Amino acid sequence: MTKTDFYRIEIFPLEKIRPTEEYSRSHTENLRGEIEITGVWTHPLLIDRDRYALMDGHHRYHAARALGLTTVPVILLSYDDPAVELKSWRPGQTYTPDMIWEICNSGKLLPMKSTRHIIHAQLPFSRVPLAQLRDESHLGQTVTPAAPHPSRPQILSDDYHAFGARMALRTVSAAKLDLETSSTIVPHSHLRHTLETDPAMAALLPGAPCRIALGQQEDFPFRLKGADLLLLPPSLLASASAMSAAARWGMEAAFAIQAGGAGPRRLAALVRHGAALIAQLEQADRSLLLSTQPGGISAELSGGSLQPPSQTMLEWMAGLMGLTAEQATQADDDKPLPLEAPIERVLVSNGDSRLKVDRRSGKNKYGTTPRPRPEAVHFSSSTASSISDYGFLFCDVLRRDLLNHMLDGGHEVHETRAALSDAIVGELRDMCGLDVSEADGVIAPSGTDTEVLAVLLSRAADPQAKLVNILISPEETGRGVKLAGAGRYFDPESATGAEISKGAEIWPGVEIGLVDIGIRDDKGDRLPMETLDREFLDAGRAALDSGARVLAHVLIGSKTGLSGPSDAAIEELVSLAPDRVDVVVDACQMRVDYARLGECVRRGWMVQVSGSKSLTGPPFSGGMLFPPALRDRVGATAELMRPGIGYAEDWSEAWAQHLPEKESEPAFGAAFRWLPALLEAKLLRHVPEALRIHVLGRFRDEVSERLTRSESFLTLQRDAGEDDRSHSLQFARHSIISFQILARHWDGSQQPLDEADCRKIFELLNEDARRLMPEASQAVRSVLSQEFHIGQPVALGRGENQRAVLRLVIGMRFFNIVGHAGPGGVAAALESEISDLVRAIDKLEILAENWWRYSHDI
Repeated sequence: MTKTDFYRIEIFPLEKIRPTEEYSRSHTENLRGEIEITGVWTHPLLIDRDRYALMDGHHRYHAARALGLTTVPVILLSYDDPAVELKSWRPGQTYTPDMIWEICNSGKLLPMKSTRHIIHAQLPFSRVPLAQLRDESHLGQTVTPAAPHPSRPQILSDDYHAFGARMALRTVSAAKLDLETSSTIVPHSHLRHTLETDPAMAALLPGAPCRIALGQQEDFPFRLKGADLLLLPPSLLASASAMSAAARWGMEAAFAIQAGGAGPRRLAALVRHGAALIAQLEQADRSLLLSTQPGGISAELSGGSLQPPSQTMLEWMAGLMGLTAEQATQADDDKPLPLEAPIERVLVSNGDSRLKVDRRSGKNKYGTTPRPRPEAVHFSSSTASSISDYGFLFCDVLRRDLLNHMLDGGHEVHETRAALSDAIVGELRDMCGLDVSEADGVIAPSGTDTEVLAVLLSRAADPQAKLVNILISPEETGRGVKLAGAGRYFDPESATGAEISKGAEIWPGVEIGLVDIGIRDDKGDRLPMETLDREFLDAGRAALDSGARVLAHVLIGSKTGLSGPSDAAIEELVSLAPDRVDVVVDACQMRVDYARLGECVRRGWMVQVSGSKSLTGPPFSGGMLFPPALRDRVGATAELMRPGIGYAEDWSEAWAQHLPEKESEPAFGAAFRWLPALLEAKLLRHVPEALRIHVLGRFRDEVSERLTRSESFLTLQRDAGEDDRSHSLQFARHSIISFQILARHWDGSQQPLDEADCRKIFELLNEDARRLMPEASQAVRSVLSQEFHIGQPVALGRGENQRAVLRLVIGMRFFNIVGHAGPGGVAAALESEISDLVRAIDKLEILAENWWRYSHDI
């Protein structure tokens, strides 16, 4: 028996354990709470095997009693073991095993923290569900030791491989994700620190296909020493951005060799990848990276004339990779592929003007970035979120695997894109508890695009009929929804690259009526459900009486968490004319029990979803699930497809084969933006429900208390009679707190900000605002410097009584940050998130109180 075998964990009766010291009741209560909300027992108690004296774990022992456990995981030790040393925390005091046993017999406990047991061995820990510890049938069983708490990429590795299996994709880029750490990949501490200074590079390091080392000056911009060692030049240590670009280029080259060699097309792809990385740099970093290259190489890399790269360029690229000049031949067909680009560019492709990144700020119109943004605090999951570090990593891993799929596997772009969309639809089906026979699907660049698709599918039932679209509070769903719902283009740019004009009819001459039913009254107060149902039914009856076809919306989770109309009202409307009413559920916030969405599809309804709200994927990703019974509309759908409405490859296979294929190749952005959202949902499965409820309760309590303490905010009150079943993630209202900003004016009065001014303060919150108050104290300027991204303004009500609110919102990433903090780390992670919340409100308060000082300058 080895020493490791000797220190085994077993399930032991709690009543037999004999404590020897006093304990702190407050500390015990904190432990009890954390163990209860995580739902597992991680640290075994250390017990003397001869007398069952408790060596270590007195507070956990009493926490177990408070939890009503009958058994606990323990490690039985012996004082005869040379690895066990008994000492004291108290100077001048000594203890012996006999003294410990005498204390056990007497029942008189030592003061807290008297004995100190030092174990000169690495003891295992456990992850035993509490339910198992309440069941005495497990007594005496040996517990398999838990591995060290895995990173999120390690947890998600199997899920990524399963996702790849949906499309027969070789997921070789993820081969080492569950094995390596940044310190094993980059042993040189200075180089590792330089690379990790760049958030994008820090996120990608766990996926590096090779070791990375500091090379010589001549290894510029990188050099491969075989396929497994990447050398970077020391002169780039002065610039994290330039060094990271060189490292990413070298990693791409290493993967190319490992995955299938470096044929002519792949060499050209590598050149274009590097040129795109260089183009993303600031001018000084770009010059540094190009400065030591031959003039012709530097000019070609920076000039953009790489279609195809010159023979000289290909030979230079081959030299960096340790290949011969003979291997650097030009390809017969060197057509650039969409996935040659860096992942940042892939993520903003297949999107409209909202995803355009401002070069100066690095943000899009919604204030988020297509790369990790750890320096900012995010409570904006009702609007948009910057991509997570692990989401960014897996997107790049997927990009490499799909590029390899096309370059070395011989698969065409259209085929690859279609398989990727079908895999995402399959994931959405699974999420909603549907099998392949119960739902078809389509993905879209954004949730607003799914509104166009819903109109398209409803029109396809009877293309000649007038269509009346009944929307529920479009001001609480999306800015472009009214235009999309009326069959008009809602953005001046198409996500497919087609030339369109915002507001123009998608189907000229087709009559599409729009009925806009508010979920709130003119003052912004929530309407009773009976009133909403009545207005909904009146609108539906009027449309049917006119001979029109009806597309009726159901809202599940608005921007402020409201839902309606009721299922009864929907069923009543459908019963009036089943063949002329289509129902579409707007669940784009995704703050709902997903099984409910599956039930909606089974009822024959379409369901709009999005990965960029509660799922906290990057903006934007849309999708729609709908019953296979709608397949009889596929022919008409093909006739109604127009520029700007997506690709045939967006649709499930049963539809895609009948839809017109565009001349241009499909972009991949919309599909890639779904992956991080789906992975967040996978992570959440490992977070106990009790922990989610606890975290959500703390969020609401802390935010509400802090807002209430200030004169600068007016919290939107929850409506009387509102359903208060549970503080569970399943209920939209609990994860969104909406409030008005009461800004201080020059005369000392406070007035609520309108929507335009709320947007200004929303933008100031998301940037360094120290410039506005140069005379402020250092403490205030520290708060002003922090960037916070929260839910964008929403106008409640209509007309003169309209109110504008901002929102503090949490999504899945919040739960995953806390829930995957590791054994003993949950409390620390939660307190840190609460601190971020409070500081965001602190900054808002400073801005509101000093509105009179700076508002005229912005």
